[in-house]
Amino acid sequence: AFQVQLAEMLAVDGLNRQRKLEAEAALLASEQRFRALVERAPFGIALGQGFTIVYANLKFAELYGYAGAEELAGKPIIELVAARDRAAFIERGQRRQQGLPAETHYETTGLRQDGSEFLALFTVTQIQLDNHPATLGLVQDITASRQAELDLAQHRHHLEELVQVRTAELEQARQTAENANRAKSGFLANMSHELRTPMNAILGFSNLMRNDPGIGEEQRGNLDIINRSGEHLMALINDVLDMAKIEAGRVIVETIPFDLGDLVRDIIDLMRTRAEQKDLWLRLDQSSRFPRYVSADAAKLRQALINLLGNAIKYTERGGVTLRLDAATAPGGWRLGIEVIDTGVGIAVEDQQRIFEPFVQVGQAATQKGTGLGLSITRQYVELMGGMIRVESAP
Repeated sequence: AFQVQLAEMLAVDGLNRQRKLEAEAALLASEQRFRALVERAPFGIALGQGFTIVYANLKFAELYGYAGAEELAGKPIIELVAARDRAAFIERGQRRQQGLPAETHYETTGLRQDGSEFLALFTVTQIQLDNHPATLGLVQDITASRQAELDLAQHRHHLEELVQVRTAELEQARQTAENANRAKSGFLANMSHELRTPMNAILGFSNLMRNDPGIGEEQRGNLDIINRSGEHLMALINDVLDMAKIEAGRVIVETIPFDLGDLVRDIIDLMRTRAEQKDLWLRLDQSSRFPRYVSADAAKLRQALINLLGNAIKYTERGGVTLRLDAATAPGGWRLGIEVIDTGVGIAVEDQQRIFEPFVQVGQAATQKGTGLGLSITRQYVELMGGMIRVESAP
């Protein structure tokens, strides 16, 4: 029995030794793997107790200009910090050792063995080493990235300065152009009397001569040409002067109460004659919501409607034109909805915004008539009255 018990004890002791050897081998392998991982890390790793370096990896040594990590063992870490940053570095370390709140992620100036400096980014944490407090630090050289940030910020600041200078130059150029444009527009607006007076005389006397019974047919025909050309020129002068007044800022909105229904009827009666001369129909589609009495600028609204209906009739050869009127409540009053719909040739999509520009006419040259100012004036008047104008069309 004694021999059996001794054999069992020896077997258990052998098994324990085997397990111990296996555990030690596993621990050694784990330590080797951890050491290899630490040594190959792309950033510096150091372990310190107090302010003395206990261990540093190869990358840490390279950052500070040492040939090997063994040269750093037992070295005061404060010697690796530039003199101007040492006080703050020591204060952080002392606060951590005392268990007080301290920065764990900060920048400091690293001092290499050869005396050169670099910007170091530290990340530190408190650990226990052999039952004693220790500090584990990770360090990276961020000199290049910080310089890149500074260069980028400087470049951005330079660009901002350039933009400010260019903006000031453009503003000056814009003001110069606007002043020149106002001067031009003011000149044209002031020419109203000088241009219209002789034209009115020409038209007046040509009409008197046409009504003279002693004038022959050939002379009457020549007077008709003079009269038509004069009326066309007068219309051109009126459009140019209206546009000049708008650009010169001399056009104001005169809001007065008036009979909107009466104004619409007058315009329809006026334009119906033009439509009938081309064998076109002119229809009025008026909603019951459309008000009869309003406060607005009657003259500008009248001219806008005449321009739109006149264009519709001018560029329509078959079918006709519809004036559709509606209204809806809006903050502070009512908003009128006015549509002029025709069966004319239509406008290509790429031309639909250009038609509101001064002196722009779209479509084939053979169909272009007038000055190209009517829609531009109309848009200006509509916007002066607080409205907006747009077009929907297809060729």
